[in-house]
This record gives sequence, structure tokens and C-alpha cells, in this order.
Amino acid sequence: MAISRLIDFMLTIPTLPLLLVLSALLRDPGVKVGQWAQGVFGDAASVFIIIAILVLFGWLGTARLVRGNILSLREQDYVTAAQALGANDLRIMFRHLVPNTLAPLIVQATLQIGGAILTEAALSFLGFGIQPPVATWGNMLTNAQEYIFTAPWLALPPGS
Repeated sequence: MAISRLIDFMLTIPTLPLLLVLSALLRDPGVKVGQWAQGVFGDAASVFIIIAILVLFGWLGTARLVRGNILSLREQDYVTAAQALGANDLRIMFRHLVPNTLAPLIVQATLQIGGAILTEAALSFLGFGIQPPVATWGNMLTNAQEYIFTAPWLALPPGS
């Protein structure tokens, strides 16, 4: 119940502004975490910072999906039958509930990959994501801005 309330609270926070603030703080060499990231990862620090931020806030929707799915599945007849046959809670969980939760979980993970790519592109476009010269969709859109009237095809592949 406590994890569910934490997830609900975290989902009330607007994601993109929070990601912008965290990205700016973590990339700042004046902040201890920013200094550590620059020291450990060097030029690739922005990549690892963005990955860490996306992982930190990417699990919330998946956790709600799994919780709802488990709550629904535990009321099914086959769980009641397993309990009647004397199966313990761990066996029911790993033999019945987890395998039946995998299909929606795989679909959710597939959709989240696309969302993470778009979030990274938005952060990079705004200048808070992965820094040039690393090629990302956001960096390519930023570079294509000055050519939008003379060569609009430069913005079409990363912006589509």
C-alpha cells in the first residue's frame, strides 16, 4: 500500500519540468553529483545522467500496471483452486500470477521504449539532454532549425 501511494504521488508531478530541473542540476559541475558524473563518465556523462533520470521515473506506470494486474489475477478461479490444493503463496505467485502478468508487461515495456526515446529527444532539443556532438533526434532537430526554410528535409527524419 505504501509503494502504491508513493507511485500515485510521483505520478502527480509533471514529468518534463521535473526532468528539465534534474538534468540541469545533475549536469552542473557545482553540484556534487554533477562533479561525480563528470569525473566518472567524462564526456559521456550526459548520456548516463539522462538514462538514470529516465530509469528513475520510468517504472511508475509499469508498477501500477503490474499491481492492478496482480490484484485482478489473484481473484481468478485457478488461484482459488491452487490454494485449495495446498499451494503456498510463493508457488501461486511464481507459478500462476507472474507468468500471466508477463504479456501486458512486455507490451508496456515496448511502449515505454518509444516514450523514452521521445523524452530524450525533447530534452536534447531543449538543450538539457545529451550534448553535441552525440547525434540524437533532439540534437539533429536543433541543428536543422537554421535550415528549416532552405532545406526542410533535414528536419523531417528526426522530427517525424
